[in-house]
Amino acid sequence: MLEDAILFDARMSVASALERLAEHRIWPRPDDPGAEAWMEALMTVAGLDREAAEERRRARLEEAWAVVRRQHFGTVFWYRFRVRELLERMGSSADPEMRLRDAVYLQESGSANTHDVGRSGPAGTEFEGVVLDGATLVGVGVRPPP
Repeated sequence: MLEDAILFDARMSVASALERLAEHRIWPRPDDPGAEAWMEALMTVAGLDREAAEERRRARLEEAWAVVRRQHFGTVFWYRFRVRELLERMGSSADPEMRLRDAVYLQESGSANTHDVGRSGPAGTEFEGVVLDGATLVGVGVRPPP
């Protein structure tokens, strides 16, 4: 099953990674800048109470996928995480200027399998990893629930 993913570069700072998440309306905490306004708008437009709006914010955090691209000399490594896992690996005490590769501790051994649809055709429903079209992110392959 193919899922959308938010693309990050390993060289970006932790602060930039959090800004990227906010661009996708994903905030780690309800008091993060922008989260309150988004929940207020959701309550007004969708007629939700605060608890339901907060549940939607948390669901986006749990369900979203992140892909980190890391280039080491001539080799490109791809890593896939649930956004929640990426945030946990970054840690709340990470220096905002720290590079994502260092904050998340990206190692070659932790890189994901990749499938290039341009070369190999469809990935199939059993593929787990990062799906690419050449060097362009298509999404993440996730096994469907049994």
